[in-house]
Amino acid sequence: MNLLARYITRQLTIGLIVVTVVLILAILLTQSMRLIQFIVEGGASPWMFLRLVFLSMPEFLIAILPIGAVAAILFVYNRLLADGELLVMRSAGVGQAALAAPGIIVAVLTMLLSFLMNLYFLPIASREFRDMRAIIQSNYSAALLQTGDFNAVGEGMTVYIRERDALGGLHGILLHDARDPQNPATMIAEAGVIRDVETQPKVVLLNGQRQIFDRKNGRIQTLQFDQYSVDLDLVGPNFARSYRQPNERFIDELLYPDMTSRSDRNNYERLVTEGHTRLTVPLLPVAFGVMALGFMLRGGFDRRGLSRRILATVALVVGIEAIYLMVAGAARENLMLIPVMYLIPVLTTVFGVVLLTQARARRARRPAQAAPMPAPA
Repeated sequence: MNLLARYITRQLTIGLIVVTVVLILAILLTQSMRLIQFIVEGGASPWMFLRLVFLSMPEFLIAILPIGAVAAILFVYNRLLADGELLVMRSAGVGQAALAAPGIIVAVLTMLLSFLMNLYFLPIASREFRDMRAIIQSNYSAALLQTGDFNAVGEGMTVYIRERDALGGLHGILLHDARDPQNPATMIAEAGVIRDVETQPKVVLLNGQRQIFDRKNGRIQTLQFDQYSVDLDLVGPNFARSYRQPNERFIDELLYPDMTSRSDRNNYERLVTEGHTRLTVPLLPVAFGVMALGFMLRGGFDRRGLSRRILATVALVVGIEAIYLMVAGAARENLMLIPVMYLIPVLTTVFGVVLLTQARARRARRPAQAAPMPAPA
Protein backbone atom coordinates (compact mmCIF):
# COMPACT_ATOMS: atom_id res chain seq x y z
CA MET A 1 0.00 0.00 0.00
CA ASN A 2 1.57 3.30 -1.12
CA LEU A 3 1.60 6.57 0.76
CA LEU A 4 -1.54 7.98 -0.87
CA ALA A 5 -3.52 4.79 -0.22
CA ARG A 6 -2.47 4.80 3.44
CA TYR A 7 -3.46 8.46 3.71
CA ILE A 8 -6.97 7.86 2.33
CA THR A 9 -7.40 4.65 4.33
CA ARG A 10 -6.47 6.43 7.55
CA GLN A 11 -9.00 9.18 6.85
CA LEU A 12 -11.71 6.62 6.10
CA THR A 13 -10.96 4.64 9.26
CA ILE A 14 -11.15 7.75 11.42
CA GLY A 15 -14.39 8.76 9.72
CA LEU A 16 -15.89 5.29 10.23
CA ILE A 17 -14.99 5.30 13.93
CA VAL A 18 -16.38 8.80 14.47
CA VAL A 19 -19.65 8.06 12.65
CA THR A 20 -20.07 4.74 14.47
CA VAL A 21 -19.47 6.28 17.89
CA VAL A 22 -21.88 9.15 17.19
CA LEU A 23 -24.62 6.77 16.02
CA ILE A 24 -24.09 4.47 19.01
CA LEU A 25 -24.39 7.40 21.40
CA ALA A 26 -27.55 8.54 19.64
CA ILE A 27 -29.08 5.07 19.97
CA LEU A 28 -28.02 4.80 23.60
CA LEU A 29 -29.75 8.07 24.38
CA THR A 30 -33.01 6.64 23.07
CA GLN A 31 -32.56 3.32 24.88
CA SER A 32 -30.96 4.48 28.13
CA MET A 33 -34.20 5.57 29.77
CA ARG A 34 -35.66 2.10 29.29
CA LEU A 35 -32.55 0.46 30.73
CA ILE A 36 -32.31 2.94 33.61
CA GLN A 37 -35.94 2.38 34.56
CA PHE A 38 -35.33 -1.36 34.31
CA ILE A 39 -32.29 -1.11 36.59
CA VAL A 40 -33.97 1.17 39.15
CA GLU A 41 -37.03 -1.05 39.44
CA GLY A 42 -34.86 -4.13 39.81
CA GLY A 43 -32.61 -2.55 42.40
CA ALA A 44 -29.47 -3.39 40.41
CA SER A 45 -26.14 -1.61 40.64
CA PRO A 46 -24.73 0.96 38.18
CA TRP A 47 -22.13 -1.64 37.20
CA MET A 48 -24.90 -3.95 36.04
CA PHE A 49 -26.38 -1.08 34.01
CA LEU A 50 -23.03 -0.56 32.26
CA ARG A 51 -22.79 -4.28 31.64
CA LEU A 52 -26.23 -4.35 30.03
CA VAL A 53 -25.24 -1.42 27.83
CA PHE A 54 -22.07 -3.25 26.78
CA LEU A 55 -24.00 -6.44 26.01
CA SER A 56 -26.37 -4.49 23.74
CA MET A 57 -23.46 -3.16 21.64
CA PRO A 58 -23.26 -6.03 19.09
CA GLU A 59 -26.89 -5.57 18.08
CA PHE A 60 -26.36 -1.82 17.64
CA LEU A 61 -23.13 -2.29 15.68
CA ILE A 62 -24.73 -4.71 13.25
CA ALA A 63 -27.26 -2.06 12.28
CA ILE A 64 -24.77 0.82 12.32
CA LEU A 65 -21.76 -0.58 10.44
CA PRO A 66 -23.25 -0.44 6.90
CA ILE A 67 -24.40 3.14 7.49
CA GLY A 68 -21.06 4.09 9.01
CA ALA A 69 -19.11 2.72 6.04
CA VAL A 70 -21.20 4.71 3.55
CA ALA A 71 -21.07 7.89 5.62
CA ALA A 72 -17.29 7.68 5.97
CA ILE A 73 -16.79 7.16 2.22
CA LEU A 74 -19.11 10.02 1.29
CA PHE A 75 -17.54 12.42 3.77
CA VAL A 76 -13.88 11.62 3.04
CA TYR A 77 -14.10 11.47 -0.75
CA ASN A 78 -16.27 14.59 -0.84
CA ARG A 79 -13.64 16.44 1.17
CA LEU A 80 -10.84 15.14 -1.07
CA LEU A 81 -12.72 16.32 -4.14
CA ALA A 82 -13.66 19.68 -2.65
CA ASP A 83 -10.06 20.36 -1.60
CA GLY A 84 -8.74 19.35 -5.01
CA GLU A 85 -6.65 16.50 -3.57
CA LEU A 86 -8.17 13.89 -5.85
CA LEU A 87 -7.59 16.17 -8.83
CA VAL A 88 -3.90 16.38 -7.93
CA MET A 89 -3.71 12.60 -7.46
CA ARG A 90 -5.26 11.99 -10.88
CA SER A 91 -2.90 14.51 -12.46
CA ALA A 92 -0.02 12.56 -10.91
CA GLY A 93 -1.20 9.43 -12.70
CA VAL A 94 -3.17 7.71 -9.91
CA GLY A 95 -5.81 5.53 -11.57
CA GLN A 96 -9.42 4.91 -10.74
CA ALA A 97 -8.72 1.53 -9.12
CA ALA A 98 -6.03 3.00 -6.88
CA LEU A 99 -8.37 5.79 -5.75
CA ALA A 100 -11.19 3.36 -4.99
CA ALA A 101 -8.96 0.75 -3.29
CA PRO A 102 -8.86 2.44 0.18
CA GLY A 103 -12.65 2.69 0.28
CA ILE A 104 -13.01 -0.95 -0.76
CA ILE A 105 -10.47 -2.03 1.87
CA VAL A 106 -12.36 -0.22 4.63
CA ALA A 107 -15.67 -1.66 3.37
CA VAL A 108 -14.22 -5.21 3.39
CA LEU A 109 -12.82 -4.75 6.91
CA THR A 110 -16.25 -3.49 8.00
CA MET A 111 -17.81 -6.59 6.43
CA LEU A 112 -15.45 -8.87 8.36
CA LEU A 113 -16.24 -7.06 11.60
CA SER A 114 -19.95 -7.40 10.85
CA PHE A 115 -19.54 -11.15 10.24
CA LEU A 116 -17.75 -11.44 13.60
CA MET A 117 -20.57 -9.58 15.34
CA ASN A 118 -23.32 -11.59 13.64
CA LEU A 119 -21.84 -15.05 13.96
CA TYR A 120 -20.18 -14.90 17.37
CA PHE A 121 -20.67 -11.86 19.58
CA LEU A 122 -24.41 -11.34 18.97
CA PRO A 123 -25.60 -14.75 20.26
CA ILE A 124 -23.23 -14.65 23.24
CA ALA A 125 -24.20 -11.10 24.20
CA SER A 126 -27.92 -11.76 23.67
CA ARG A 127 -27.84 -14.80 25.94
CA GLU A 128 -26.01 -12.94 28.68
CA PHE A 129 -28.28 -9.91 28.32
CA ARG A 130 -31.49 -11.90 28.70
CA ASP A 131 -30.11 -13.96 31.60
CA MET A 132 -29.14 -10.79 33.45
CA ARG A 133 -32.51 -9.25 32.71
CA ALA A 134 -34.25 -12.32 34.13
CA ILE A 135 -32.16 -12.08 37.30
CA ILE A 136 -33.01 -8.38 37.69
CA GLN A 137 -36.68 -9.15 37.15
CA SER A 138 -36.53 -11.84 39.81
CA ASN A 139 -34.92 -9.39 42.24
CA TYR A 140 -37.62 -6.86 41.42
CA SER A 141 -40.33 -9.45 41.99
CA ALA A 142 -38.76 -10.44 45.29
CA ALA A 143 -38.74 -6.81 46.36
CA LEU A 144 -42.48 -6.63 45.65
CA LEU A 145 -43.28 -9.08 48.45
CA GLN A 146 -45.31 -6.86 50.75
CA THR A 147 -45.10 -7.15 54.52
CA GLY A 148 -48.35 -7.81 56.35
CA ASP A 149 -50.04 -9.25 53.23
CA PHE A 150 -50.49 -12.72 51.77
CA ASN A 151 -48.48 -12.50 48.53
CA ALA A 152 -49.37 -14.87 45.70
CA VAL A 153 -46.08 -15.98 44.09
CA GLY A 154 -46.27 -17.86 40.81
CA GLU A 155 -48.79 -20.67 40.70
CA GLY A 156 -49.70 -22.39 43.94
CA MET A 157 -47.48 -20.50 46.38
CA THR A 158 -48.43 -17.92 49.00
CA VAL A 159 -45.97 -15.99 51.18
CA TYR A 160 -46.70 -13.92 54.29
CA ILE A 161 -44.01 -11.70 55.85
CA ARG A 162 -44.60 -9.92 59.13
CA GLU A 163 -41.80 -7.39 58.70
CA ARG A 164 -38.62 -6.62 56.77
CA ASP A 165 -35.55 -5.02 58.38
CA ALA A 166 -33.22 -2.39 56.92
CA LEU A 167 -30.75 -5.01 55.68
CA GLY A 168 -33.39 -6.92 53.71
CA GLY A 169 -33.89 -9.65 56.29
CA LEU A 170 -37.37 -11.13 56.71
CA HIS A 171 -39.08 -11.86 60.02
CA GLY A 172 -42.22 -13.82 60.84
CA ILE A 173 -42.57 -15.86 57.64
CA LEU A 174 -45.41 -18.15 56.64
CA LEU A 175 -45.05 -19.92 53.28
CA HIS A 176 -47.66 -22.23 51.80
CA ASP A 177 -46.44 -24.29 48.83
CA ALA A 178 -49.23 -25.99 46.88
CA ARG A 179 -47.37 -26.39 43.58
CA ASP A 180 -47.67 -30.13 44.11
CA PRO A 181 -51.41 -30.59 44.77
CA GLN A 182 -50.83 -34.07 46.15
CA ASN A 183 -48.33 -32.90 48.76
CA PRO A 184 -49.01 -29.31 49.85
CA ALA A 185 -46.66 -28.00 52.52
CA THR A 186 -46.68 -25.09 54.94
CA MET A 187 -43.49 -23.59 56.36
CA ILE A 188 -43.36 -21.28 59.38
CA ALA A 189 -40.06 -19.59 60.26
CA GLU A 190 -38.83 -16.93 62.65
CA ALA A 191 -36.58 -15.27 60.03
CA GLY A 192 -35.27 -15.62 56.52
CA VAL A 193 -33.69 -13.93 53.53
CA ILE A 194 -34.15 -13.99 49.77
CA ARG A 195 -31.05 -14.93 47.77
CA ASP A 196 -30.12 -15.74 44.19
CA VAL A 197 -28.68 -19.25 44.03
CA GLU A 198 -27.53 -20.33 40.55
CA THR A 199 -29.60 -17.48 39.00
CA GLN A 200 -32.76 -18.84 40.73
CA PRO A 201 -34.31 -16.77 43.55
CA LYS A 202 -34.77 -18.72 46.77
CA VAL A 203 -36.11 -17.86 50.20
CA VAL A 204 -33.89 -19.26 52.96
CA LEU A 205 -35.95 -19.92 56.10
CA LEU A 206 -34.29 -19.97 59.53
CA ASN A 207 -35.50 -21.63 62.75
CA GLY A 208 -38.89 -22.96 61.76
CA GLN A 209 -40.99 -25.97 60.98
CA ARG A 210 -42.42 -27.63 57.88
CA GLN A 211 -45.91 -29.12 58.01
CA ILE A 212 -47.26 -31.63 55.48
CA PHE A 213 -50.78 -33.04 55.49
CA ASP A 214 -50.77 -36.82 55.10
CA ARG A 215 -53.90 -37.72 53.13
CA LYS A 216 -53.64 -41.42 53.99
CA ASN A 217 -54.06 -41.16 57.75
CA GLY A 218 -55.41 -37.61 57.91
CA ARG A 219 -52.57 -36.38 60.11
CA ILE A 220 -50.14 -33.50 59.86
CA GLN A 221 -46.44 -34.38 59.78
CA THR A 222 -44.16 -31.76 61.31
CA LEU A 223 -40.45 -31.31 60.62
CA GLN A 224 -38.32 -28.90 62.64
CA PHE A 225 -35.42 -27.22 60.80
CA ASP A 226 -32.65 -24.71 61.42
CA GLN A 227 -32.39 -23.75 57.76
CA TYR A 228 -34.61 -24.60 54.80
CA SER A 229 -34.57 -23.27 51.21
CA VAL A 230 -37.56 -22.92 48.90
CA ASP A 231 -37.43 -21.92 45.24
CA LEU A 232 -39.52 -18.86 44.43
CA ASP A 233 -41.17 -19.07 41.03
CA LEU A 234 -41.09 -15.28 40.66
CA VAL A 235 -40.59 -14.97 36.93
CA GLY A 236 -42.57 -17.94 35.76
CA PRO A 237 -41.49 -21.23 34.19
CA ASN A 238 -39.54 -19.50 31.43
CA PHE A 239 -36.84 -18.24 33.79
CA ALA A 240 -34.61 -21.21 32.99
CA ARG A 241 -35.22 -20.39 29.32
CA SER A 242 -34.49 -23.80 27.88
CA TYR A 243 -35.76 -22.35 24.58
CA ARG A 244 -33.35 -19.85 23.05
CA GLN A 245 -34.62 -16.99 20.93
CA PRO A 246 -33.26 -16.60 17.37
CA ASN A 247 -30.85 -13.80 18.29
CA GLU A 248 -29.38 -16.03 21.02
CA ARG A 249 -28.47 -18.87 18.68
CA PHE A 250 -25.37 -19.57 16.66
CA ILE A 251 -25.54 -19.98 12.91
CA ASP A 252 -25.69 -23.80 12.93
CA GLU A 253 -28.61 -23.73 15.37
CA LEU A 254 -30.47 -21.38 13.03
CA LEU A 255 -29.85 -23.04 9.69
CA TYR A 256 -30.38 -26.54 11.10
CA PRO A 257 -33.02 -26.31 13.87
CA ASP A 258 -33.72 -29.25 16.17
CA MET A 259 -36.72 -30.85 14.48
CA THR A 260 -37.34 -33.02 17.54
CA SER A 261 -38.25 -29.83 19.43
CA ARG A 262 -41.83 -28.69 19.05
CA SER A 263 -40.83 -25.04 19.45
CA ASP A 264 -38.21 -25.32 16.71
CA ARG A 265 -40.70 -26.98 14.37
CA ASN A 266 -43.24 -24.23 14.98
CA ASN A 267 -40.60 -21.52 14.37
CA TYR A 268 -38.70 -23.24 11.57
CA GLU A 269 -39.15 -20.48 8.97
CA ARG A 270 -38.25 -17.78 11.46
CA LEU A 271 -35.08 -19.56 12.58
CA VAL A 272 -33.85 -20.32 9.05
CA THR A 273 -34.54 -16.77 7.90
CA GLU A 274 -32.60 -15.39 10.87
CA GLY A 275 -29.67 -17.62 9.95
CA HIS A 276 -29.56 -16.32 6.38
CA THR A 277 -29.96 -12.76 7.68
CA ARG A 278 -26.79 -13.26 9.72
CA LEU A 279 -25.00 -14.22 6.49
CA THR A 280 -26.37 -11.48 4.23
CA VAL A 281 -26.35 -8.39 6.45
CA PRO A 282 -22.51 -8.32 6.58
CA LEU A 283 -22.48 -8.10 2.76
CA LEU A 284 -24.22 -4.73 2.84
CA PRO A 285 -21.18 -2.62 3.89
CA VAL A 286 -19.27 -3.76 0.79
CA ALA A 287 -22.30 -3.31 -1.46
CA PHE A 288 -23.08 0.17 -0.18
CA GLY A 289 -19.41 1.14 -0.07
CA VAL A 290 -18.72 0.19 -3.70
CA MET A 291 -21.86 1.99 -4.83
CA ALA A 292 -20.87 5.12 -2.89
CA LEU A 293 -17.40 5.00 -4.47
CA GLY A 294 -18.98 4.70 -7.90
CA PHE A 295 -20.99 7.88 -7.39
CA MET A 296 -18.18 9.88 -5.76
CA LEU A 297 -15.54 8.97 -8.37
CA ARG A 298 -17.91 9.11 -11.30
CA GLY A 299 -17.00 12.67 -12.30
CA GLY A 300 -14.39 15.30 -11.61
CA PHE A 301 -14.49 18.45 -9.55
CA ASP A 302 -17.74 20.40 -9.68
CA ARG A 303 -17.85 23.99 -8.39
CA ARG A 304 -21.55 23.57 -7.61
CA GLY A 305 -20.65 20.85 -5.15
CA LEU A 306 -21.38 17.13 -5.00
CA SER A 307 -24.70 17.33 -3.22
CA ARG A 308 -26.53 15.59 -6.06
CA ARG A 309 -24.23 12.58 -5.96
CA ILE A 310 -24.43 12.40 -2.17
CA LEU A 311 -28.22 12.66 -2.15
CA ALA A 312 -28.49 10.02 -4.88
CA THR A 313 -26.27 7.66 -2.88
CA VAL A 314 -28.21 8.23 0.35
CA ALA A 315 -31.53 7.73 -1.42
CA LEU A 316 -30.38 4.46 -2.97
CA VAL A 317 -28.94 3.19 0.33
CA VAL A 318 -32.19 3.92 2.15
CA GLY A 319 -34.25 2.36 -0.63
CA ILE A 320 -32.14 -0.77 -0.89
CA GLU A 321 -32.08 -1.17 2.91
CA ALA A 322 -35.89 -0.86 3.00
CA ILE A 323 -36.28 -3.44 0.23
CA TYR A 324 -33.92 -5.81 2.02
CA LEU A 325 -35.86 -5.50 5.29
CA MET A 326 -39.16 -6.13 3.52
CA VAL A 327 -37.77 -9.21 1.78
CA ALA A 328 -36.28 -10.53 5.03
CA GLY A 329 -39.61 -10.03 6.78
CA ALA A 330 -41.53 -11.77 4.00
CA ALA A 331 -39.03 -14.66 3.97
CA ARG A 332 -40.23 -15.65 7.44
CA GLU A 333 -43.45 -16.72 5.78
CA ASN A 334 -42.00 -17.87 2.45
CA LEU A 335 -38.51 -19.38 2.42
CA MET A 336 -38.44 -19.11 -1.38
CA LEU A 337 -37.49 -15.44 -0.92
CA ILE A 338 -34.21 -16.25 0.83
CA PRO A 339 -32.17 -16.20 -2.45
CA VAL A 340 -33.42 -12.63 -2.98
CA MET A 341 -31.74 -11.66 0.31
CA TYR A 342 -28.38 -12.67 -1.22
CA LEU A 343 -29.23 -11.15 -4.59
CA ILE A 344 -29.80 -7.64 -3.20
CA PRO A 345 -26.22 -7.00 -1.94
CA VAL A 346 -24.73 -8.79 -4.96
CA LEU A 347 -26.64 -6.65 -7.48
CA THR A 348 -25.85 -3.50 -5.49
CA THR A 349 -22.14 -4.36 -5.64
CA VAL A 350 -22.32 -5.03 -9.38
CA PHE A 351 -24.07 -1.68 -9.87
CA GLY A 352 -21.26 0.08 -7.99
CA VAL A 353 -18.60 -1.70 -10.07
CA VAL A 354 -20.38 -0.63 -13.26
CA LEU A 355 -20.35 2.99 -12.07
CA LEU A 356 -16.62 2.81 -11.36
CA THR A 357 -15.92 1.19 -14.74
CA GLN A 358 -17.95 3.74 -16.66
CA ALA A 359 -16.21 6.59 -14.86
CA ARG A 360 -12.80 5.15 -15.77
CA ALA A 361 -13.78 4.73 -19.43
CA ARG A 362 -15.13 8.29 -19.56
CA ARG A 363 -11.85 9.75 -18.28
CA ALA A 364 -9.87 7.57 -20.68
CA ARG A 365 -11.72 9.17 -23.64
CA ARG A 366 -11.50 12.71 -22.27
CA PRO A 367 -7.84 13.47 -23.31
CA ALA A 368 -8.55 12.51 -26.90
CA GLN A 369 -11.59 14.78 -26.99
CA ALA A 370 -9.65 17.64 -25.46
CA ALA A 371 -6.66 17.35 -27.88
CA PRO A 372 -5.90 20.66 -29.66
CA MET A 373 -6.83 21.02 -33.32
CA PRO A 374 -3.87 21.41 -35.76
CA ALA A 375 -3.30 24.90 -37.09
CA PRO A 376 -4.38 25.52 -40.73
CA ALA A 377 -1.58 25.64 -43.24
